[in-house]
Formats: sequence, C-alpha cells, structure tokens
Amino acid sequence: MLSKSYSEADLLYYDHCNRKGKSFFKGMNKLLGVPLNIEIPSVHFTRLTSICRDFRQKTGAILFINKLIEFLVQDFIEEITTTANKKEIYRRILNMDHSVEIFGINENEVSKIHSLPDSYFSNLQTTRIVFKYDDIYRLEVTLSDLETIHEHEYTVEKLIGYLISAFVIDIQQSGLGKVLKELIYKLDPQEEW
Repeated sequence: MLSKSYSEADLLYYDHCNRKGKSFFKGMNKLLGVPLNIEIPSVHFTRLTSICRDFRQKTGAILFINKLIEFLVQDFIEEITTTANKKEIYRRILNMDHSVEIFGINENEVSKIHSLPDSYFSNLQTTRIVFKYDDIYRLEVTLSDLETIHEHEYTVEKLIGYLISAFVIDIQQSGLGKVLKELIYKLDPQEEW
C-alpha cells in the first residue's frame, strides 16, 4: 500500500486500492479526466494569455490556456518516456524548480532560496484544469520512481507549475517566434484548442 501521495487525485493509491467505492471514482476519472488545482505565478498567467492571443492572430484558431498547459504536460511526458534515465529526469525537474535548498547549522533546518524574484511566488493564481487520466497517472508513476534516487516533496501540481514557469521563462529569454512555430506545427489550427 502506498503511503505517499503525488497529487491531490492520488491515482496510484486508487490503483492499488481494491475497495469497491474507490474503483467507481477511478472509472469516473478515466472517463471525465482528472481535475487538479495548479498554482501559476500571476505574471506567468498573464504571459500565457498573451501567447494564446498571439497564436490566434497567427493562425485564426483559438488556443485556451488550459489546452496550452495540457500540451506542455504531454510534451514533458513524451520527453520522460524517451529518457529512461531517472537521474536525468530528476535533474530536469530540479532545474525547473528555481529554488535551492539551504541546510542550516542546526539539525533538520532547511530553507529554500528562490532564484526568481519573490513576487513570482507571493502572487500565485490558482486555476483548475482537467487533465487526461493517463497523463496524471504517468506523472505520479514518474515521481514515485524518482523516490528511489532521492526523497522529494514534488507533486504533480508542483511539477506542472514548474513546467509552466520554465516555458514562460524560456519564451522571455529566447522569444516567442520559435515557440509559436512549434505550436502551429504540433497543433492543428483547424481545431479549437
């Protein structure tokens, strides 16, 4: 039996649980999707809105923020399924974390220092997004696997928040043109996203 939860949906627990009531919720999640609350720095949420508007101007198609975030999640899952090396995946998550743990002089004293301005973390906006069951399950399995390398406090929600922040920071540093071309290439502009 798993004791650690890797998301508020806790799909791994339900997968290992044989209670009849739990299988009903598992079936509903598979059918309807898994809703999660994702915290996004407000400045990044504003940037995502801008990206969706730019996508519409370039293609005439509508791209919603939740679909853009789903795209980022699926892109990351594709990356981790092609990278069998757990240490490489863990290193990638650490790079997206934008915080450094500092161990104090006293035992069990740990604090985090953010490499981004504190305003990024003090002004968070929560958005509820429904993800595909298989995507969230895969991320939970990945986080569970990473426990064999290093004990961590990462959750699927934090990981998705990191993916969003890393995406926005990359755009701020390298420009939007390349990202828009990739989005147009990967998403069919004839569909509503």
